[in-house]
Amino acid sequence: LPNAAGCDSVITLNLTVINSSSSSDPQTACNSFTWMDGVTYTSNNNTATHTLANAAGCDSIITLNLTISNSSTSTDSQTACDSLTWLDGITYTTNNNTATHIIANSAGCDSTITLDLTISNSSTGTDFLTACDSLIWIDGVTYNSSNNTASHTITNTVGCDSIVNLNLTINNSNFSTETHNACNNFTWIDGVTYTSNNNNATYSLSNIFGCDSVIQLNLIIDPSYNVVDSITSCDQYQWNGNNYSSSGVYIDSSNTINSCDSVSTLFLTINSSYTDTNSIIECDNFTWEGSNYSSSGLYNKLYTSSLGCDSMLYLNLTLNYSYSDTINNVSCDTFTWSNQTYNQSGLYVDSNFTINGCDSLKFLNLIINSSYNDTINVASCDTFVWDSVNYTSSGIYTNNYSSIDGCDSIVTLELDINSNVGTP
Repeated sequence: LPNAAGCDSVITLNLTVINSSSSSDPQTACNSFTWMDGVTYTSNNNTATHTLANAAGCDSIITLNLTISNSSTSTDSQTACDSLTWLDGITYTTNNNTATHIIANSAGCDSTITLDLTISNSSTGTDFLTACDSLIWIDGVTYNSSNNTASHTITNTVGCDSIVNLNLTINNSNFSTETHNACNNFTWIDGVTYTSNNNNATYSLSNIFGCDSVIQLNLIIDPSYNVVDSITSCDQYQWNGNNYSSSGVYIDSSNTINSCDSVSTLFLTINSSYTDTNSIIECDNFTWEGSNYSSSGLYNKLYTSSLGCDSMLYLNLTLNYSYSDTINNVSCDTFTWSNQTYNQSGLYVDSNFTINGCDSLKFLNLIINSSYNDTINVASCDTFVWDSVNYTSSGIYTNNYSSIDGCDSIVTLELDINSNVGTP
């Protein structure tokens, strides 16, 4: 090229070519995104571009690759018994549909959850029951007696625990026996007419508690009938409250046997019995009809006559007793007994004695002790003492003594007193 002086100017090119660039800008945002181009995007976008100078000063075209994720809202419907502790950490005891809580959803955006809570309550109740004999309750237990302490937990109509307390009254069934006596037949409460004894028929009724009351029949059937008696009796016969003393045919149509009407006929034969009394007076004992009697009294013997009647024989016995009596006697020298004088010891008998005409013996067991006389001859000077008596003069003196056998004895003292005269 001509230079400034008009001269050829040779220019040599030294060129460096720098390329423009393009790139993608991946972005993720919640709900909306304002990009570098100043535009706010609310939905996914992979077409928007923007030109910038790159590091080399060339145009750099950036393409937006935008993913928009949305925040979410939801309702947490809950049903709980009595109370619920929610994810916000609060325990709710009543229904609630206003509480909220924010957490990240699966896209990482805010998720607002609203609580819709229904609180149902647990319940308690009492099951009042009346049963006969036993009851199998909802807890599977068989109760045989009244109970007001048992309880059982079940789910109520709102799905919560329901505690049921048992209030049970057990009433017992009854069993009894009904005893009847009837004539010929008997129609019982079961409508059946029985003509013979029966102790196994039963019938069920409701007792005052509404429970079965089983009654067992104990039935005795007595027939009405005619009775004919042929009786032979002695002297008299008592029949159906009447006393008969003569033979004959007697009829009692008002007689009952086991409360059933019966006609009784009596063919009666009366035979007579008799009595006889013998009065006897004897000594000591008496033998009568093979028996020996040793005391007075009225005795009897029962005999059967040829007609089979009792005959009574009486013995009116009076016994007078002979007796023997022994007298023991001790006498001195002699003893007079039954007009007889005895002077020697010995056993003597008097057999001539009677009492009430009965011979009696008297015995004398006699001991004769002898009394005696004795004379003592004494010569003494001046005085003499005899049996505590002082004698000073001569003479004959006597003393009475009792011997060792109790008999009198006389001792005679012939005393000669000589006086001392002068000086020896």
